[in-house]
Amino acid sequence: MHSCFPRQSRSASPIAAWAFMKLDKFKEAEKDCSQAISLNGGFVKAFVRRGVARRHLGKHAAALVDFQHALAIEPGNALAKREWASLKKEQDAEARVVTEKMKKPTPAAQREAFARAFSGGSQAKKPSKYGTKQTTEENPHCRSP
Repeated sequence: MHSCFPRQSRSASPIAAWAFMKLDKFKEAEKDCSQAISLNGGFVKAFVRRGVARRHLGKHAAALVDFQHALAIEPGNALAKREWASLKKEQDAEARVVTEKMKKPTPAAQREAFARAFSGGSQAKKPSKYGTKQTTEENPHCRSP
């Protein structure tokens, strides 16, 4: 039987990896592509498919590297460009969300700020539940008893 991939076994081909990805077996697809790359370091499809598998496995940094390798070998590869751009955009959006969350004060900091804002200063006196007693110095319309 003639093979399109001369130095590769069937299990180490991007075709097998593609089949694994269709079955949502991304770990197996990643393994097959890694094997294919170890046999032929210039195999663009293997880099692209391993990148897709790694993206599904949550290995985003490694996926970006795979797409960049594919683009270094074949700069016009449309799938590698599209996957790289999509993943980069997704990562940038996640980074913005994390940054915004970091800017928000913690609940403890919010309580402290609220207490400072409504305490009237650091040593403000709390009024009694019956109101405050005013003297003539504070209010000239009040008479002292």
